[in-house]
Amino acid sequence: MDGECVAAAVAWEAGKPLVIEEVEVSPPLANEVRLKILFTSLCHTDVYFWEAKELELEKFVTHSLPFTEIHEAFELMLKGKGLRCIIRMES
Repeated sequence: MDGECVAAAVAWEAGKPLVIEEVEVSPPLANEVRLKILFTSLCHTDVYFWEAKELELEKFVTHSLPFTEIHEAFELMLKGKGLRCIIRMES
């Protein structure tokens, strides 16, 4: 791979300290750019999983549909940059 090596904080196991490692990042593809990140943080959900806590998925489900009707799920999503629709597929 013709990537670039950069430092990254890597979580190898839940609840264990993050490890700073060199990772290889692929070059940007057509219509992509690479940004220089000056500041970052972890969202509470990432921290929750990293600390190996149990996530109650039912809190996040907004709709429940059988798998055979998954195409209808897209009709529930109307518009918006931050649109979030969590769908549980039932067998």
